[in-house]
Amino acid sequence: MDYPELIRDYLDDAGGHLDMLDASLLSLERSGYNADIIRNMLGSLHTLKGNSGMMGFESLQRYVHTVEESLKEALDKGTASDDLIDRLFGAVNVTRKALQEIEKNPTAPPDLTGKGSAAGGLAPDGQSGQGRQENELSWRLRGKTETIKVDFTRLDDLLNLAGELVILRTRLNRIGERTRAEIATKSLRNEFKESLELMGKTIAGLQEGIMRVRMLPEGHVFRKFPRMARDLSKALRKEVRLVCEGEETEVDKTVIDAL
Repeated sequence: MDYPELIRDYLDDAGGHLDMLDASLLSLERSGYNADIIRNMLGSLHTLKGNSGMMGFESLQRYVHTVEESLKEALDKGTASDDLIDRLFGAVNVTRKALQEIEKNPTAPPDLTGKGSAAGGLAPDGQSGQGRQENELSWRLRGKTETIKVDFTRLDDLLNLAGELVILRTRLNRIGERTRAEIATKSLRNEFKESLELMGKTIAGLQEGIMRVRMLPEGHVFRKFPRMARDLSKALRKEVRLVCEGEETEVDKTVIDAL
């Protein structure tokens, strides 16, 4: 098996689960207890736990299991306190940093014992204030996506266009054989011209389809901002209301990574 490729897939999938947990916790903090949200969070945690164990990251698997048990307890009690939400935000931070350590060195067990594993903050010993905020913002925004989840209908369209290219190529080959065997008449020239035009349109459609596959909504960048705004709001004791518009606008993946 291609272990580096498996690591990339694992990290990309895990990052998606953590983004989902961040969004769910923000919703719980704004709107209060919601059993459906907590069940969805448990589903993501369970998947992350299973994938971590399958990849051999047993310490991270145990850590996620502990987080999962805390959330199950909240579901059983029918309440989610502010303290629990803060601790869960902290757990997401710890897990995200653990994934970054795995990305750098998959063979070394990630550190899950640092300060902040049971609280909201994640600053190393002796670090506080602006330095801590800048550190947390930098690691939260860092990194590129290694994979793109593509809508199946888009891939199906590409496959159909590729099939059209094969048919046109066969037609051109047949025309080429005829031109070698007989004088290129006007009708033959017209047929050749028509085939080339059709191939040009098909290739253009194929290029457009490929470009669409490379496109991602700008929301992939901005989805990290609500959690950042929440943490800064609490750290600075200021009320913050973040409004994002136009998140559905699609741009090329390379632009998303640069942003």
